[in-house]
Amino acid sequence: MACTVIIPVEQDASPHIELYDSGAMRHTSPYKPDFISYTPLLPPVFLNTANQQLFPAVGTGTLTIWVPNLGTKSEPALHNALHTLSIAYTPMSLEALDQEGYHANIGLGHLDIVSPEGERVGQILVHCAVYTKSSMHLSLQTLPSSYPL
Repeated sequence: MACTVIIPVEQDASPHIELYDSGAMRHTSPYKPDFISYTPLLPPVFLNTANQQLFPAVGTGTLTIWVPNLGTKSEPALHNALHTLSIAYTPMSLEALDQEGYHANIGLGHLDIVSPEGERVGQILVHCAVYTKSSMHLSLQTLPSSYPL
């Protein structure tokens, strides 16, 4: 399962793309300013994608992201995230969220993310969904309602 959210960010007005992905093992992001703690990786660590392509992670730390939450936004801190320069979006690992104590509930047209304390920190609405089945997992991709179809 994967769920995509495009969020305009106030700091630089450029959109940040987040992909909530059940197949990702770690949070990764190309947006270095979103890390509130950061340690360079020397040498870089190479990650392997599903299509066997390698790309480097050049740093690690705590990442903050903006998560839509019923008309507001939450900003959870995600630990042990990797900084990558070779991707254009932020894959958010549902597996890593689970390991940090978060819960992901999928249904009724949205993905809810609940903190370890039981507080909902995100509700991502599905406006347009494309389901694909592969031998590995079921993928759900969502597009914002303003996306031209």
